[in-house]
Amino acid sequence: ESALLSMLGAKRMIWVDGLAGQDITDGHIDTLARFVNPTTIVVDKPAFKDPGDPWVKVAARTRQQVGQARTASGTRTRCWRSFNQPPSAELAMTSSPPT
Repeated sequence: ESALLSMLGAKRMIWVDGLAGQDITDGHIDTLARFVNPTTIVVDKPAFKDPGDPWVKVAARTRQQVGQARTASGTRTRCWRSFNQPPSAELAMTSSPPT
């Protein structure tokens, strides 16, 4: 961890659980979270509501872990949820751009 922090010029790392065994990286953090500024992180909320789905569970765990994280100076992070919406039927069925 210290070598990675040094390479990135960072002082603190926020670790999240991921989802072991589901893909080669145990879950891509770049699909789950984005930094808005040094203290605000937006975390994905899946478009579907299946409490038994492992990706829904990992998104909820990630929100919890990010919401409890602190910056290097001790400031608590703020966690916002993004709300992914499934594409509309109109957009999904469009094969060419509107004229």
